[in-house]
Amino acid sequence: MFDARTGVYVNFNRRGQDWERPVYFEMFTADGTSVISQNMGVRMHGGATRSLAQKALRLYAKEEYDEENKSIKYELFENMTKSYNDNPLVKFKRVVLRSSGNDNTGGSLFRDALMHALASDLNMNIQASRPCVAFINGEFWGIYNIRERYDNHYFANHYDTDKDKIALITIAVRGTPELQEGDENDIAYYYEMIRFFNNHSLTDDANYKKAQEYLDIDNFVDYYIANIYSANADWPGNNNSFWRYKPDNGNYDDSAVWL
Repeated sequence: MFDARTGVYVNFNRRGQDWERPVYFEMFTADGTSVISQNMGVRMHGGATRSLAQKALRLYAKEEYDEENKSIKYELFENMTKSYNDNPLVKFKRVVLRSSGNDNTGGSLFRDALMHALASDLNMNIQASRPCVAFINGEFWGIYNIRERYDNHYFANHYDTDKDKIALITIAVRGTPELQEGDENDIAYYYEMIRFFNNHSLTDDANYKKAQEYLDIDNFVDYYIANIYSANADWPGNNNSFWRYKPDNGNYDDSAVWL
């Protein structure tokens, strides 16, 4: 974690598989009961907040680290269910120990988690949260929030679908889209959608119907409502994510719109 040359906490701006390190992870409930105990991988998480003293950590459950525990098998978030039915979420491939981002220094340490909870009944995906205190190598490391992470495993988990058919694009810096999951056809499809909205008026009924083939309108409206209401100052120029499930034939259907 802290080696000057190879440590991920020291070289905190490094990203990707080459900057993932093996760790042993254990989680205790408030009464001291150990509920998770397994080997995992860890990477740094976040953007500009990587420069904070208390950094966010992303945890990966993989067979290469623990053959018996390929996932975290525990109800991390009480009464949390899948997005499309009422089945409980009790298995996770990746989670984030979030240090509250821009709310870390002099902030409440729970603002983002609160807004996700308030938006949980809207037509949009939220990241569940659970507060905790963390220790690294036995040393107290502060207050964190255990969070889900938006990635192909998240959507496969919530919708019981194939993670390899999930396309995910994020806009993190200066409005530049970055392909997180999928292939060049998915980024081309995204730009096709942007060109359509730039060049067609939605006051025309035919154009509006076509727009619904590109974008889940109800989801889009609720997403903007949540961010505007919460006065999100780190948006909309960045911190956006678009995802869709790709049908086998590659054509449009109700599951193929961007959300």
